[in-house]
Amino acid sequence: MLRRIMGIVAAAGLVVPVAGCGFEDGGWRAAPGEATATAAGAPAEVASSEAAGGYEPLVFGNFVPTLTDAFGAESSVRVAGKLLDGSAVGVEMRLATDDDEGAVRVTTAGEYANEVTYVDGSGYLQFPGEDVYYLVPQEMLEEDLGDALELTPEAQLADLGLAINAVLYEGPETRRGERLHRYAVSVGAWYYAQEFGIEEWEVPPVAYRVWVDDANLLQRIRLKFRGVPGAVDFTYSDWSAPVRIESPPAELVAPLPEWEDVA
Repeated sequence: MLRRIMGIVAAAGLVVPVAGCGFEDGGWRAAPGEATATAAGAPAEVASSEAAGGYEPLVFGNFVPTLTDAFGAESSVRVAGKLLDGSAVGVEMRLATDDDEGAVRVTTAGEYANEVTYVDGSGYLQFPGEDVYYLVPQEMLEEDLGDALELTPEAQLADLGLAINAVLYEGPETRRGERLHRYAVSVGAWYYAQEFGIEEWEVPPVAYRVWVDDANLLQRIRLKFRGVPGAVDFTYSDWSAPVRIESPPAELVAPLPEWEDVA
């Protein structure tokens, strides 16, 4: 998934930190005495719980690097979940290697149903019931997706590394028979105020949770905004399972029309 999951899919982002600050939201609050991060985004170390069953909890300093290393040992991933507007999203990603720059397919259901594919350096947009694949101009891809076009763990986790300002290990829990580890992540409001051209005070607080397995491989991300219905909730599965994404047949590719003509 590529960058910027918010509202409808402009693209998809594997680990997209959406604006907010602190750990509290709608009744979810850090316990008294626990450190919290500042809205300005200054790095803050948060005391972690004791290790659970031999698992060593991550802290601010090694959270993103450790997730990146675990991600980097895999060759592909599938992601499924929902956006704030309720749209269902499915993602298949093949990670870049020395011989392959990778590929990703993002399928969105709902009012704005579509499928976006990025493969062999080109992006294609397809709508339900149509055979044609609209070729997305390179400048549009670069403007909307930026570094996320690089399908490496480092690029996919770059936004999280920039925006995160505190991490709290909340403990283990069992999901479908597997032990997972839940973290509360604090993201500085400054980052998305800058990203979306709004003031920091306009950025709502968000409960941002990340689940990893014993090997620190991502399993789930959930973001719940205070005062906003719904949540952004994604699960990660089929790590390193085969993902087949190929360029569409040339005869089915057409230039991207003006958006009002495509809608």
